Amino acid sequence: MTQVLSEDTALVLGQQDRLKRGANTWENPVSYDKLGVRYRRWRNSLDSGDEVEKVEALRAVKKRMTAGELFHIEE
Repeated sequence: MTQVLSEDTALVLGQQDRLKRGANTWENPVSYDKLGVRYRRWRNSLDSGDEVEKVEALRAVKKRMTAGELFHIEE
């Protein structure tokens, strides 16, 4: 839980920084949420006890993705 809160804090601090510099942080709120969800799923895969899932997560780090692929999350 503490790790998740720390990650959320880092995302919010980045958003706050962009606000201070005049960015419109409400332009892409869904993508912002999806990035956090994708990251948590990836991190949870690394922490899982399933070795196949870990290997796939590590392999995914090296995979090139378009922005569309990055923000597409299968429910």
